[in-house]
Amino acid sequence: MRYLLLGLLLVPTVASADPLFDRTVAEQSDGAATEVGARWYRADQPQALRRALVDTTLLLHLNRFRAAPKKTDGTLDPDRLARLGVLDAGGRRYAFAFDDEGLTVALARIAVPVTKSEGEGWSKDRFSRRAAALKALEKYRLKPIERDEYGNVFAWAGRAKAGRVFVRYVPADDELCVLYVRG
Repeated sequence: MRYLLLGLLLVPTVASADPLFDRTVAEQSDGAATEVGARWYRADQPQALRRALVDTTLLLHLNRFRAAPKKTDGTLDPDRLARLGVLDAGGRRYAFAFDDEGLTVALARIAVPVTKSEGEGWSKDRFSRRAAALKALEKYRLKPIERDEYGNVFAWAGRAKAGRVFVRYVPADDELCVLYVRG
């Protein structure tokens, strides 16, 4: 099963922008990530928060979308980040956080390189990989939430099982960052 899931990550697909992310959100469990070799940490272990929140850019995306799990007084709720997972597989990077109730947050960083133009100039199909990945995320009913000064959408928000999904296109890294937050 591990090799089948890893194989799915390596083969681009239109049906799913990321099978591991989709399965983890749907099941609200760590089974899929564990099968393909995620490293798991307890939040109280030395450097666990750095590895899972900072190195993976999970904290950056939680803050960017103002979606960090919080207590009623507005401070970060460390109990919702009790068990942390990190995974690099198929050229993608993942971070997961679980509490006693299940999945709290998940981040998938999906490479969507720009298609090189043939000949001179630029091609209208240069963002075809990004378009295909966004189409595969339709199940989350994404709506634009941020545009650049030219009107190009680069951030979206939607809904998933028991939570919200945020997507951000990062052109400097040629990637889509897909964030799930429970609640």
